[in-house]
Amino acid sequence: MQLSAHTSRKDLEDFFGRAGAVREVHLIADRQSRRSKGIAYVEFQEESSVPGALLLSGQKVHGIPIMIQPTMAEKKIAAAAENLKKAEGPKKLYVGSLHYNITEDMLHGIFSPFGYIERVSIMRDTATNISRGYAFVEFRDSESAERAMANLNGFELAGRPMKVNYGTIDTSVANIDSLDGEDMDVGIGMTPASRVALMHKLAEGRNSG
Repeated sequence: MQLSAHTSRKDLEDFFGRAGAVREVHLIADRQSRRSKGIAYVEFQEESSVPGALLLSGQKVHGIPIMIQPTMAEKKIAAAAENLKKAEGPKKLYVGSLHYNITEDMLHGIFSPFGYIERVSIMRDTATNISRGYAFVEFRDSESAERAMANLNGFELAGRPMKVNYGTIDTSVANIDSLDGEDMDVGIGMTPASRVALMHKLAEGRNSG
């Protein structure tokens, strides 16, 4: 809301592209004058982009700070999801502080011993396709997610301790600048000690399953 009359769909696609791939932008205009009402709806390709988009509220487009909030449909979905979470516990994990070279397959391999994984999504910059340093791992059941979080939060991967929590965004690592100026030629190799530690963690996950 609170959009300048000069704001175009392309402006909003570019602005919200910071949070994730935009599927559609719908600007609301007056039926008679066809002038913008200063309101638009933005739909993302991935639901996981929405929390990051909400964090952009208050930033300026055409010199005017805009207001961002979920639609009523999103609020109803969020309420239903919250009720489901209370009933059976959260299944989606936020995984932050990741090296930019970590891939979905790598995360799947590390998290899958703790339970069946529905989806692994690394958040990437839409322009460069470089990892933003965080991902979401969604399990089929809440018990698996809880086991994975208990075993892997703080586990060192490629020299960086992972931050694993229920599916919320830690804005301190939610962009590529969080890689602390690491040399882009640095690989993601693990030390012998970290490999041994990972094997122990995976074994614990299998034994507790």
